[in-house]
Amino acid sequence: MHSQKTRFFMGLILGVILVSLSVLIPQFESVAKNDRSATGDVSAFIKAGCVQEGESLNCSKINLEEKFSCEKIIPPSDALSRLSPALPIAECTFINRNASTTTEGISRKGCRLPLYNKYIVLTADSQFKEIGTKEAFQKLFAPVEKPEEALSFAVALTQSYPRYKITVPKEFRVFVPKIKDTFVKKIANGYQVHLFDYQVCGCGPHPHYTVDYTVTKTGEVTETSREKIYEDPKQDGLCVD
Repeated sequence: MHSQKTRFFMGLILGVILVSLSVLIPQFESVAKNDRSATGDVSAFIKAGCVQEGESLNCSKINLEEKFSCEKIIPPSDALSRLSPALPIAECTFINRNASTTTEGISRKGCRLPLYNKYIVLTADSQFKEIGTKEAFQKLFAPVEKPEEALSFAVALTQSYPRYKITVPKEFRVFVPKIKDTFVKKIANGYQVHLFDYQVCGCGPHPHYTVDYTVTKTGEVTETSREKIYEDPKQDGLCVD
């Protein structure tokens, strides 16, 4: 009973956070092409017994949430569809209160709440498998041999995301003369991947950034530069915990 109450309250807190984040995303991003809203194919999960409910998957019929301790299972970014081997994959968010003593979790998604993500794949022998660390992800999907694979790695192992055909509202504060769309470029030690990020946590302002990563053949992803590009003055007084 205690565990059921705990899960209920954790789910309630997570719901409040997700609603807050939905308010934070500027309206113009709903019309710009933004891969955060372009999700990958989860038909294999649905065929296995999951049910699409809004922006998440309800996999309680096959006990995936319980098996992998997921607060929520969601479709991944479409950018992950370039991974090799091409396995069905979904994202699992979970609360890791032992983050200081364990490596489980790929990137942090929460602010004060220790919300992290990991992945679930459906293997070739029809088994669901957890990918709980960056090392496990690299072991399964490396080497990185194509630009599209480099994009997948950079998106999967960070909080950044691709964006294209960007339009910035005139009332925004803009800090750069030109904003380049997402691109991948071959470099000496792998690939340069140009992505975007948004400062959700803390008090305003909440700027948007371009972020460059180096992705090596072994799947190591390293941030090499970050530039503030614009921010919404309406969010100057906004605080997110």
